[in-house]
Amino acid sequence: MNRYEKLGKNIGLITIGSASSKLLNFLLLPLYTNILTSGEYGISDLIFTIVGLALPFFLCVIYEPLMRFTLTDKENAQNHFCTAVFVWIIGTGIMLLCSPVVFLSELLKPYYLYIILYYLGYSTYTMLSYFIRGIEKINIYTISGIINTFSIICLNIVFLVFFRLGVRGYLLAYIISQMVSSVFLFVFGKLYKYFSVKKIFEHNYLKEMIRYSLPMVPNSISWWISNYSDKYVMLMYYPASALGIYSISYKIPSLCSVFSQIFSTAWEISAVEDFGSEESKSMFSNIYELYSTFLIVITSFLILSTKILASLLFKKDFFAAWQYVPFLLIGTAFHSLSGFLGTIFTSAKKTNNLFVSTFAGAILNIVLNLILIPKYAAFGAAFATMTSYVIVYIIRLVKSRQYLKFKIDAVNSCICLLVIIVQTFVILYTESYISLIMIVCFILILILRKKYVLALASKFIHRK
Repeated sequence: MNRYEKLGKNIGLITIGSASSKLLNFLLLPLYTNILTSGEYGISDLIFTIVGLALPFFLCVIYEPLMRFTLTDKENAQNHFCTAVFVWIIGTGIMLLCSPVVFLSELLKPYYLYIILYYLGYSTYTMLSYFIRGIEKINIYTISGIINTFSIICLNIVFLVFFRLGVRGYLLAYIISQMVSSVFLFVFGKLYKYFSVKKIFEHNYLKEMIRYSLPMVPNSISWWISNYSDKYVMLMYYPASALGIYSISYKIPSLCSVFSQIFSTAWEISAVEDFGSEESKSMFSNIYELYSTFLIVITSFLILSTKILASLLFKKDFFAAWQYVPFLLIGTAFHSLSGFLGTIFTSAKKTNNLFVSTFAGAILNIVLNLILIPKYAAFGAAFATMTSYVIVYIIRLVKSRQYLKFKIDAVNSCICLLVIIVQTFVILYTESYISLIMIVCFILILILRKKYVLALASKFIHRK
């Protein structure tokens, strides 16, 4: 099996586990927006973002070298796994000692236990899922994704519809789902074979793994700032209900994110193979153009469909969230491409270079949030997020050339971006749900990227 076939197989397996189940979760948005108030949704989103910040900090992003080192050195997989478990134990202990800080917030204090439980479930599932990918048991990873999402869906229906638990039920569904999925990975992935109490305290690989992961901690925190600082600045000036409406606007871009995450999960495994060789350069060029084409086309299509999707998915006062979606869609596309370029640094084991780009994006994001949000509210937040992602992408594109020089069709991509910007202004300044100009823009995108669209289509048809 060549590298393209292996990548295609992994994408296919992960798609089965992620795309179908997450699409079902997406279709349940009308249920969530009908039962939860905008304030309750804002609180749940805030809790998820807090845990998202805490995880890389307390775990030192140890799950990244766990997967990276295991992929290329499976003979020492047990040593890598036990080292990661040691870091998880220490990190979780420190997190528990620091956790009472939650009581300083009147808004979050009632949910202290839920925050702790969600962190425990999320951190465990993250570490186990990275390791299962490192030992290339993609089928087990796929099934765990299905179990995780279907558990969330079923439990949300039970807790929200039948027991009427509100935001607590919403959080509890995620907590239980993470724990159930972790147990599945550990048992059916036979990860217990890699567990050894003795090796946990040997630390033979700790220095090497920490050296790899430590530069990724500020990188992850910087990504977190770019992703979520807008929500905290929003809370400084507006009520939780405004944050809830803004947070729900991320759900349409999440459609793009789902497929980007599927690709990234599979690509991380393929990117490390023969890194730096001529074959590797050629593959990076080909995959970049196909991936960027997918992102350009789906971004254009989702902007075209934004008002229609919002009318179907966002109920009551949540419908106003459609206005922020186009900026977030563009930002998501650049965020995804930045992730692709990031694999060049991780494959070359130059993880310290990741921080430069994400730190610049984070600082810009904070500055723009503080300037724009007080005056433009959620519009300012969305624009700041989009701009910071563009800057991260540009910096990574320039710096990645130091390690892998691959060809890109920059002129074509820039023209497509201009067309998408036209689409954005049209949807924001017209009252109709869809317009002829936006349709023409989408068709023009397909024509501009015809070569790669046809290549994507032929690969899909061939796999079918």
